[in-house]
Amino acid sequence: MGNKNNQASVGTTQTGIRYNSKLSSAVSNFASAVYCKPVANPLKQKYGSTYNQFIAAEKYRLSGNHKKAREAYRTVIADCPEFLEAYTALSKLYEALGDYESAILWLKKRLGKNQFCYQTQLQLAKCYGQTTHFQKALRHYKKVLKLTPQNLEAAFGVALTHEQLGQIDRAIAMYESITHLVPDFLPAYNNLGTLYIKLGVYQKAETIFRALTEKSPNFYRGHLGLAITYDRSGQTRKAIKTYQVLLQKRPHSINAAYIKDRIGELSFSKTIQARQSKNLMVRVK
Repeated sequence: MGNKNNQASVGTTQTGIRYNSKLSSAVSNFASAVYCKPVANPLKQKYGSTYNQFIAAEKYRLSGNHKKAREAYRTVIADCPEFLEAYTALSKLYEALGDYESAILWLKKRLGKNQFCYQTQLQLAKCYGQTTHFQKALRHYKKVLKLTPQNLEAAFGVALTHEQLGQIDRAIAMYESITHLVPDFLPAYNNLGTLYIKLGVYQKAETIFRALTEKSPNFYRGHLGLAITYDRSGQTRKAIKTYQVLLQKRPHSINAAYIKDRIGELSFSKTIQARQSKNLMVRVK
């Protein structure tokens, strides 16, 4: 008897825990509900058959059939003017095709339905920037910041647009603000350093580009900015050395020809200066 009990005990251990039939049924039903029940699509629930037309438009766009995609998006909007995603998709299609004026037209229609959509405000600001309507771009970037004060893309857009408008002091202030708020956002450092180079404030430019290269040693433009700063500020040896490092990192970059020319010119200038210094005669009266 003892042996049989032991065998039964071992058998139970090997086959695992035995649940009663009601619990097993409940677990089975729960698993079926979790794994078999389809997830509801909120857009399909909201727009019904119009959603299928929108999906068809998306397929046309992805296959490169832009004409049919445009027609399909317009059909969706005509059938259901409240299908806001169609306005956005159509504007992005025009934007991808380089037709920014048409993109702006549909984005403005989209905003007519909801002025508080910061994504649409941001997209519209970018399109205005592409068409050199910088004041309008600036206005919409600022609207984005009112809706989402921590929006890094909008803040950078404000700084860049100030720069494009020639409002350098405002651009510098905004770039500096971004570097304080988001210390790892490298493009702000790069643009800030570049502005200081343009202004001839080489000490500040050097500080910015040094910080940038320390934060990201592989950030090519940071090293290029530092090399140009050395070059413009008369630090010839440092300039040559940094330019040489850049050539080693990217020997076939679009800046390679310029860098080689600068190394040659700076090396020649350095040689001439050395010869002049060697041949210099001091006249004693």
